[in-house]
Formats: sequence, C-alpha cells, structure tokens
Amino acid sequence: MPAHQDADQHQRDFKTESERAAQTVSQLARYQEELSSALNYMGEENLKKLKDLRDSAEANPTDLFLFMEQLHAQNLAFNLKDKVQRLEELAFSLAEPYFSRIDLADAKNLSSEIIYIGKFGFTPKNTSKPVITDWRAKIASVYYKYRYPQANVTYETQDGEVVRDLKLKRTFEFDAGALVKFYNNDIQLDENELIAEKIAKRTGGVLEDIVATIQQSQMAIIEQDPRSICIVQGCVGSGKSTVAIHKLSHIFFNFPKLIAPHNSLLVAKNQILTGYLSTLFPKLGIFDINYGTLKDLIVRIVYRHELPVDLSLDNESNMSDCDATFVHTINNSSASFKSFVCSQLDELQSDSVVSRYFTFVYDDELSALENVSSLLMELDEELRFQKDKIDGGVSDSYEAKCQENIKNLRQITTKLKKIARTFKTSVFPKVLRSLDLKSTKKLCYKDALTYIVLYAEAFGLSNLKKFEYCVVDEGQDFSLLEYLFLNKVVIKGRFSILGDLNQGYIESGIKKWEEIQEAIPDAHTFAKFELTTNYRSTKQIIDYACNILAPYTTSYLPKSINRRGLEVGEMVIPNKDMLFSDFQKRVQTDLTALDKSVGVICFSDYLFE
Repeated sequence: MPAHQDADQHQRDFKTESERAAQTVSQLARYQEELSSALNYMGEENLKKLKDLRDSAEANPTDLFLFMEQLHAQNLAFNLKDKVQRLEELAFSLAEPYFSRIDLADAKNLSSEIIYIGKFGFTPKNTSKPVITDWRAKIASVYYKYRYPQANVTYETQDGEVVRDLKLKRTFEFDAGALVKFYNNDIQLDENELIAEKIAKRTGGVLEDIVATIQQSQMAIIEQDPRSICIVQGCVGSGKSTVAIHKLSHIFFNFPKLIAPHNSLLVAKNQILTGYLSTLFPKLGIFDINYGTLKDLIVRIVYRHELPVDLSLDNESNMSDCDATFVHTINNSSASFKSFVCSQLDELQSDSVVSRYFTFVYDDELSALENVSSLLMELDEELRFQKDKIDGGVSDSYEAKCQENIKNLRQITTKLKKIARTFKTSVFPKVLRSLDLKSTKKLCYKDALTYIVLYAEAFGLSNLKKFEYCVVDEGQDFSLLEYLFLNKVVIKGRFSILGDLNQGYIESGIKKWEEIQEAIPDAHTFAKFELTTNYRSTKQIIDYACNILAPYTTSYLPKSINRRGLEVGEMVIPNKDMLFSDFQKRVQTDLTALDKSVGVICFSDYLFE
C-alpha cells in the first residue's frame, strides 16, 4: 500500500479510536459520579440518623447500639470497602482507560473479538461484556506473550487452553484521558525503543507501574503459581521489585479465595525500601497489604503474645554466623521439643488402661505444646460425653462403667497437664539456656529471631494468623536465620523471593539461592527465573559497570536494551576542595535540564557529609 494510503488509513483509525476512547471515558465518568453519589448519600443518611439518636431525649444506649449493628450489616451489604477501592481505581482509569487492543479470531467458527486492555477492568451495568479488560485477566496474557500478530496464539481459561489467531496488536498513549497516539505492534516494531522512551520520561524517583510494558520474561514470573516458591535472580535495573508488586496484584485478582491482600506480606531489609515500594500499591489496586521489615514483625509477635522478653533490635551483632550450621542447631533444639512430647506420651500410652482412651500421633503442623493441648481437648470432650450419659439416665451397671471412665480420664488429664507444665517450666527454658537466651538478657536482633523461632515450635503463634503469601525483596541480603523465621509465619511454599547476588552488601546474606532450602524445606523444589536486561541505565553506563565487575564475576551481569547516552567519564581530582567544586558545577548543570534522575554515590561518611 502506498505511503499516503497508509497515512490516510492511520488517520481514519485514529479518528475511530479517539471516538471510542472518548465514549469509554464518558462511561467511566458517569459511573464515578453514580458511585460518589451513592457513597455521599449513604454517609449523609447515616450521620443524620446518628445525630437524631444522640440528640433525642427518648433514645437510649440500646437504640444506638442496634443502629450501629444495622449500619455494620448495611455496609457489608453495600460492599462499602469495595466501592471506595473502585473509586480509587476509576481515578487512574479516567486518566488512562486502557493501553492496548488485541483482535482475536477463531478460525473454526469465523468469529472475532476485539479486546481493550487496561490497568483496571470495567463492565457497564446490565451487560456482561467488558468495555475494558483487566490486564490480569487470562485473555490479556496474549498481549504480553506475543510481540506481533500471528496465528495459533494460546491463553488459559478455567475450561483449558484456547487457541486463536492474533490479528491486531495495538498500543495507545493517553494524556489526561485523551488519546494522543497509537501504533500497531508488528514485526518491524522495535519494542526496546518504546520501552526506553517510556523510561526516559520517568525522572521523578517514584516507582511506576509497568502494566503496558511488561516483558514476556517478567510475565512468566508474574503468572507463576503462588502455591510454589518462586526465586528471581534479577540484575540491577531489571525491574524485579516492580515485577514483585505486579505479581501480588495478579495473585489477588486471580486467586481471591486463596490469597487476600490483608493476609499477605512484603518484607525488605529497611523501612526506606518498603516505603518506596509501597507507593506503587494503590496504582495497582492494592490497598491493605502488610509491609515492613522483620523487626516490625518481631515487635508485633512479641506484643500480641505478651512474650516475657526485652528487645534491643538495633543491635545486629553476631549476625555473620547465622549460617546453615546455626540453623541446624536451632532445628535440632526444636526437634528436642517433639522428642520430649513423643517420649512422654509413648510412656503414658504404655499403660494398658490409658491406651484404651486415645492413640497419639504427633501432628507436625502443630507446635509441641499444641499437640498436648489438642489431646487434652479430645479427652475433655470425652469426659463431658461420659457425664452426659449419666445425666441422661442409664442402668446402674452402665453408670458404674461411666464413672470408671470418668475417673480414668481425669487421671490421664492430670498426667497430661503435668507433662505440659514440665515442658513450660523445664524443657523450653533449658533449650533457651543452651543458646544463651536468658530471661534476664536483652534480646538483640539475632536473639529475638532465634527466640521466636523456638517459641513457635514450642508453643505456636496462636495470635498471629500465618500469612497466605510473602514477597521478599532484595532477598540476597537476608540471612538463613531470617528465612527460618519467615518460614514460621508464612504458609509453607508461599514465597516469592527476588534479588541479585551481585548486589549483596550484608555479610550475613546468602551467597547462593540454593542455600534457602536449609531454612525453608519447601525450597527443595522451586521455580527459578533470571532477569538479565537492565532497563534503567544507558548502554554506556552498563558497559562501564560490567567492565568493573568482570574481574570479580561473570555471573548475572546486566545486559542493555541499547538505550543511548553519553560516554562515562573518569576524572582524577587531587584534593577535596576541587572535588566539591567540580561536583557543584556538574549538579548545577544537571539542574538546568531535569530530564534524568541524578544519583550520588559516596564511599565514605566523610565525603557524604
């Protein structure tokens, strides 16, 4: 087709797409107005009723209580939380309703489907067909898996794999809700250039979503089954932290009954990093996830369980020896809890009278004392059953049998309580002393981690529901002891661990990803991914960095997307005055054109100050 005809067709397509975009934005705006009105009306009505009850001389506390109960039920029925969250999502959608269109054709029945993909889905009332399909939907994976139109593309559904022909893949750019540009993704399009262009616009130091530019290697991580451990080795600038949060968003959308945001956890080594990562949560529809450091989690556990310890978590001494040997020592100590309970109960069951009432099998999903407590509950239930039989009226001979059972059950219960008492007052303290965890000692960070791991194995963490999923960012900087701790508070196997072994700066951090299985047994089978492309820096900077790293390692070095920039300069400056003077001039030059992020690295506190 001649160039002028191509241009004419592009203009016609742009006009059609602009009209469609304007119509979509109008629908979104109407829905936003309806939702806001409903929320405002409900709020005004509730406030008026509360004021009337409070001001009424005839009203009593019971009336107020009943109204509050009704209000709670009404809010649940109204799904208040979901509607407030939807308003947050609409604010993003009005600025950019969608970023892509894919046209799929079914060669078998000659049908076709046009799908617009956005950050958040939207289906108008009284219809079943989405105007915007959520990027996390299964069908949207076609956009990420295939670079250009082709036959026989596949995606998964609840009913199995679907095969279609991808006829068109189109990408849009919006500005404040108005379509400004679109381009068709064909075989001639260099997507690396588009990514580089988008990245170049991000200079504010704020973490941004990448839903429009997720690469196939990144999508494989995002779609990995959350019921198995996922380990990501990502080079510097590969977007691994951003991918981690997109993975969380994808999980909450596709596994809502299995994993909920309020029962999930994101951890990093410091508050600055977790705060930085949290800025991306609302942009991806995540509003109530737990995030922080392990120190935050330690404090929560100590106070919820009223543990008799004094903490000094800023003291991180002796973390360097938190290796596999130390983990084995803790695991052996934990095993002694099980050994004590099993030996005591085996001895108890050796009595022929006792063995008539229960057969004990240790449950590894419970702590040592929870195993004893569970058995006590079963015997208590049997005791009540025997008493109820007598109260219900039975023959004299049967009553005598019940009385004998009651007597035996009480004796067994007494012995079990003695076992539990001995465990609390002797066995557990003895293990603590063997690890120099005295009750009078202030627990440093390492000691606190160790204490809680042992406490969890001994007594359980009944006041902390296990997290349904956990993301560990910069995982190379976590020690095996920290992973052992995490394994006590997260449902087994529900981990996504991301990091870069070349960026490890903490001595106690792991040196190989395979080490994690020493602390998390389920890591014996894990899905490992590698992200090798650096999207953040120019080719010149990456080449320079790789030359510096080359004498020390050839593993996991970053690759460039060919983003061009100035050559890296090296200068030898003879004294600090000239250094500061030169630095000041360069910063002033950079400040005249804020088209880049500026970072300063100092190799000493003296230079930094």
